[in-house]
Amino acid sequence: MEHFSVVKEEEIPYIADLSKSVDFETARNKEAGNQLKHMMKLVNKELPDWIIEIKKKYK
Repeated sequence: MEHFSVVKEEEIPYIADLSKSVDFETARNKEAGNQLKHMMKLVNKELPDWIIEIKKKYK
């Protein structure tokens, strides 16, 4: 499954900076319910899917 081969912390530039910049209060989509769940969804699902999409687009 490609998802696992692409999503590695060392392949996500500035993951710590991205994590620090996430603010649940200003998020447009608050379906996660709180900051922690929002961050987990973003870093574990949304960001990796977006990176896969971008890599496919520019390969």
